[in-house]
Amino acid sequence: MAARSRSLILVLLLPVVLTVTAVFSWGEDAVSSIEGRNLYQKHCARCHGDFANSAKGGRSMNRIRSAIRTLDQHKQFSSLTDEQLLLIALALKDVAD
Repeated sequence: MAARSRSLILVLLLPVVLTVTAVFSWGEDAVSSIEGRNLYQKHCARCHGDFANSAKGGRSMNRIRSAIRTLDQHKQFSSLTDEQLLLIALALKDVAD
């Protein structure tokens, strides 16, 4: 009987646990997206356009990093960390190219 009760509790709690996990995960993604947008606005928008109309939609972190390393006009952004570049790239993934 105790095993059956535990199974029933697990079945009833599983949807709650999954929902809470999804909410916290979505919350972190939303914060990351906002951080990425803010970084883009601060470092990229002047030349590449406002975030919503960016000419760089869908660019990967590696492509952004490569541009910073190889293009003279981007050298000033070499202090951006990989984490910051990833946040920018993740934010840009949903911007139409």
